[in-house]
Amino acid sequence: MVMESELREKLVDALQGYYSLADFADWLASARVNMHRDSAPEAQALASAISLLFYQHDDGLLTEDQLQHELMLLAGYVLLRAV
Repeated sequence: MVMESELREKLVDALQGYYSLADFADWLASARVNMHRDSAPEAQALASAISLLFYQHDDGLLTEDQLQHELMLLAGYVLLRAV
């Protein structure tokens, strides 16, 4: 079972550089295999939305910066910058 909070936590960790987005994408691909059996619909929807962004990036529809921005939105990640 993959929980929505686990997805967001791992995504934020990847966005913060604890591991690569490619490693996160690999983990997500393996985690999604059985999500339809035991994960909440919200977790399934989030996993699908994240996967779609990776597919769009792989197809050249999103740049790396656009991918990261969209992933931050899905993660609920707030980036604070010094002005």
